[in-house]
Amino acid sequence: MMIGNTLAQDVGPGVPAPIVGTVGAAGTNTSDTAPDVFWRADSPSDGQAEANTSITAAQARTTARLDIPAGATVRKAYLYAAARAPGGVVPTTITLEVPGVASQSITPVDNSTVSLNGTFYQTVSDVTEFVQQHGSGNYRVSGVSSVALTNLNDATIAVGWSMVIVYESCSEPYRQIQIKDGLRLVVDGAPATVTFSGLNVAGGPAYLGVFAMDGDDASVGDALTVKGNAVSNTLNPADNFFNSTRSFSGTAVSVSGDLPRLTGTARSMSGIDLDVADITGSLTAGDVSFDVAAETTGDTYLVGLFVAGVPAQAPVSALTVSIAATPSLTVGQGQTLTLTASGADSYSWSGGESTTAISVSASGTYAVTGITGCNSGTAKVEATVLTAPPCDPAIVANAFSVTQTAVLGANACDVAVQATGFGTSLRLTGPNDYVYSTVYRRPGNYRLNALAIRQPGTYTFTAAYQDACGQVSTQTMTYIVTGTACP
Repeated sequence: MMIGNTLAQDVGPGVPAPIVGTVGAAGTNTSDTAPDVFWRADSPSDGQAEANTSITAAQARTTARLDIPAGATVRKAYLYAAARAPGGVVPTTITLEVPGVASQSITPVDNSTVSLNGTFYQTVSDVTEFVQQHGSGNYRVSGVSSVALTNLNDATIAVGWSMVIVYESCSEPYRQIQIKDGLRLVVDGAPATVTFSGLNVAGGPAYLGVFAMDGDDASVGDALTVKGNAVSNTLNPADNFFNSTRSFSGTAVSVSGDLPRLTGTARSMSGIDLDVADITGSLTAGDVSFDVAAETTGDTYLVGLFVAGVPAQAPVSALTVSIAATPSLTVGQGQTLTLTASGADSYSWSGGESTTAISVSASGTYAVTGITGCNSGTAKVEATVLTAPPCDPAIVANAFSVTQTAVLGANACDVAVQATGFGTSLRLTGPNDYVYSTVYRRPGNYRLNALAIRQPGTYTFTAAYQDACGQVSTQTMTYIVTGTACP
């Protein structure tokens, strides 16, 4: 998409009046079909614009509204500024603002110049990060150096700017976008030509955007062609395509928020053309390249930018998404496992989660869709959470220790023995058919407190573990209870 604005106003006869913006004193020589005074946006108050002889090139600034489609992601943004350089000196910085929010001095990454009654220049600046950060809003440009306009009698003057925004939207048809920039002078017999190549044209609407300077409605003979076919529409005739309009497919573009806000019709842009034309009829499905030419018979103008957006066959690019389970896809009763997705930028799980990883505490099928740009991929796994402890042969009973609380004798006719172990039951047996045991619901480390032991001798402590599969393991430990039995 393209936005932009002129930085100066032609006050000659027949120029449409601004919708928002006030034109004041304009000086002399105003009938030369070129701008006469500079614009200053948000002046004298916010939301207003004024143009008059008191405003210098250094004070000039204008605003254009950017509305990025819902759900779209900005991938690239470039700012173009053009004017006749004072003293032939091209500016080294351009100021880009979102009024009241942010301001940045931008150093152009490139510039190009041509000779037309002096040095005409165009700078290009990469403003991708700035636009990605601030998104939709009003963008204001200043710092575009220009020769003075007051009382100037010169029909080849123009001052303005344009921004090209390349975005990705999964809800729109796939298109190939190519930008051909660099200032080109168009004179009789010397057209400006570019070739768009490396394409794979498919069916659907195709568009060509242009940013040009010194186009006027008074002189005919300038044309835009695609594959030798003249491009024309309601606002841009075949023999006078460059006529100071801002248009999209033949409809004038006038945007609320622009300062000044102009009509977009012929001559309203005061020497600046910012047009997007429908070129569908000039292309054929299967085209891999096409030529574009800006030409004239008897006129002179400059073209700084061609942008092509053509329908293309979307590449097949399915993502490979995978799921890893920690500690494993099967866990025991009461445990949880973690499922972690990989292979994409964002994720959507079957349970509604949008995180990279989820915790699972119930058996079932878990699916995830991974998304990177407009490409997606899916993966699914079966998770099992056992309803009983797992049957792990490595888990066995363990008898840890046996201790006696006192020595049998006259002062202690019965004593207790404390035994510790791991399992689902603990048991102590001894002389005279002594038995003391406890059974537990869950396996674990327990202590058996065996009471009423009255006979000395050898006692056997047994720890037993029975798993959910019925497998039983045991471990025993013997212990000698010391002392003498009471009479």
